[in-house]
Amino acid sequence: MIIFDQKNRVFTLHTQNTTYQMKADQYHVLLHTYYGPRVDGYDFSGLIQCTDRSFSPNPNEAGSSREYSLDVMPQEYSTCGVGDFRLPSLELELPNGSHTADLRYVGYRLEKGKYSLPGLPAFYDTGERAETLIVMLEDLAARVTVELYYGVFEDFDVITRAVQVVNRGEETVRLCRCASLCLDFNRSDLDFVTFNGHHLMERCMDRGPLRPGVQSVGSTRGTSSHQHNPFVILCDHDADEESGVCYGAMLLYSGNFQAEAESSQYESSRLVMGIHPYHFCFALAPGDAFTAPEAAMVCSPRGFGQMSRQYHRAVRKHLLRDPHEGRRKPVLVNS
Repeated sequence: MIIFDQKNRVFTLHTQNTTYQMKADQYHVLLHTYYGPRVDGYDFSGLIQCTDRSFSPNPNEAGSSREYSLDVMPQEYSTCGVGDFRLPSLELELPNGSHTADLRYVGYRLEKGKYSLPGLPAFYDTGERAETLIVMLEDLAARVTVELYYGVFEDFDVITRAVQVVNRGEETVRLCRCASLCLDFNRSDLDFVTFNGHHLMERCMDRGPLRPGVQSVGSTRGTSSHQHNPFVILCDHDADEESGVCYGAMLLYSGNFQAEAESSQYESSRLVMGIHPYHFCFALAPGDAFTAPEAAMVCSPRGFGQMSRQYHRAVRKHLLRDPHEGRRKPVLVNS
């Protein structure tokens, strides 16, 4: 279920057991306000504390107020060069050499069913309860628009995300980084879980607390690789199979990828996931568009077990196009 509060410009995405929320603020910045166990009828933007943070710059729109800085605000899709020194989701190289991207909210679309991504793997709609939200952001100076896609599978507690960048200007713009997912938390007391290994010993769980700074996992081998898997978890320190809040993030892409988690100076945290920016550069000619791969999120209020089952159900029903669905599967021998 997708609800838009027109007056306060709050978008709330409900699944059966979880809630995801964002808000366009007074400066048209799209803020991330909440992701967690389901809560109905509440605007979580009141939890964002605006206070004077030394050495965190303030945008021009804030005037003489020092209580608003993008360096500490929870953002839905982070960028470069606008006063946020944390992990960026998007980096542009403009014709004048600038790498700044200043995205502001300009509109939205609601659609029945799940969006599709031609040429890319993606969850698909089978006629059950699925909805799409598309939030439009724009850099007016660069004349670049960014569309954030959200697919909501209410019965499966899955929210998918994808991004499309369009050059609306008259000169070529280079895309240096374009993540599929950015997820901010107003806490950093979380564990970062990755799945690593090597040939014949893939996907071994590695778990440790977030530490100050950036932790990352990824691959530049041209594939997602035996060494690292494009799936990570952020979770409570005491989360186990049956209890604790867990946030899963899965990238539906088999090429170079990177997942980064940052714990900031003020005990907030950010997860950014998508195509690895190493040697990535996509030239966007006037009118061209680039679509980032899909990422799928699951929040489980009841541990790893529930999260795994939600992913498994959704993958079987809405990702795998299985000609043997409902029947006994043939045996595959990996030779």
